[in-house]
Amino acid sequence: MNFFANDCQRVFELMYLLPFTIDGPLLVIASTIYCVTYIGPWALIGALVMLLYYPYQVRVDLSLWSMSVREF
Repeated sequence: MNFFANDCQRVFELMYLLPFTIDGPLLVIASTIYCVTYIGPWALIGALVMLLYYPYQVRVDLSLWSMSVREF
């Protein structure tokens, strides 16, 4: 019974989160085009900074995680 409940929960989470993974990149592209239309090329710099921030944040999170694991 418990394994069945876990599988059902994972399928529910997949169905709930899957549209976000599909629509997310499309929304970023559409909003960047919209901003370039109204703001100009400076919007591309802002979008580039936003996209380059994510790998940096992942690197910081991984280093903090590894430091917390070493403490235990």
